[in-house]
Amino acid sequence: MKLSYFVYILAHKPKGAIYVGSARNLRHRVEQHRSGAIDGHTKKYNIKTLVYFEHFEDPNEAIAMEYRLKK
Repeated sequence: MKLSYFVYILAHKPKGAIYVGSARNLRHRVEQHRSGAIDGHTKKYNIKTLVYFEHFEDPNEAIAMEYRLKK
């Protein structure tokens, strides 16, 4: 069984604050952001809407994409 890795973007509202991250379990990670369980940028700026995600089988590719998106 192959593992899945995801790069995702969350947004507060159009033209508002965004967050770029990566995770193995996308559903769980987004729920953590939405519930406020994770302190930091998403909680401070109320960023909860998943607007984009991409699937990867290689974690190194996912991390590389995350860094490219952050630049």
